[in-house]
Amino acid sequence: AILADYGRLMCLNALGRTEEALTGWAALAENVEGGLKREALWHQARATASRGDRDKALQLYDAALALKGFYPDDGLLKEEKARVAFP
Repeated sequence: AILADYGRLMCLNALGRTEEALTGWAALAENVEGGLKREALWHQARATASRGDRDKALQLYDAALALKGFYPDDGLLKEEKARVAFP
């Protein structure tokens, strides 16, 4: 079920259905751990930033950075976070 949810959420992202994707990434992040949680938080951060909620996006980037994982790597997370923090 997690793999199906992941695929559906990636499709929603690609279709520009940000609100639906954001809700789904938040739910996925609640139900997984480790690297997949890191990635779900990252997707949440990106969607939240695109909505203009800078403070929440920065919190989500920090939460993703606090978790161990290979994707996205720390460099990418920090770069995107800096773009949100200092537009």
